[in-house]
Amino acid sequence: MNEKFYTWMEKVGFFGGSVQDTTHEAIDEFFTEENFREILGYDDEMFDEMADELDMDVIDWDRVQLLAHDVLTDWQADQLSKAAAVMGRKGGKVSSPAKSAAAKNRPNLGLAEGRKRLASLSPEQRRENAKKAAKARWKK
Repeated sequence: MNEKFYTWMEKVGFFGGSVQDTTHEAIDEFFTEENFREILGYDDEMFDEMADELDMDVIDWDRVQLLAHDVLTDWQADQLSKAAAVMGRKGGKVSSPAKSAAAKNRPNLGLAEGRKRLASLSPEQRRENAKKAAKARWKK
């Protein structure tokens, strides 16, 4: 993000100031010479100062709008990231005593259970299961 331009956008009131609509459409409406003269009360001396702040000889409004669009895109992504982080924190801890207790009470049908079941099979049953598995593999 162009920090210098972002700071300038805050100074002229785009973020949290006189502008309530921080969208790309609002940039095209806000960053015009007419708007700065009529609404913000800028005069030629203030435009010269603004040009110096933005490292321009004369204010190029197309360039100002382009820079503003870039800054806004970065700002929106930053705001979205902050919101997602807050929502993640509000989701709570991944594990809690209640979740741990529920997991302990649930039947374990995983690998350990499968090994127990396999140990209880007779050699004949294991052979049949192996044949079924082989047929299924070759069928594909």
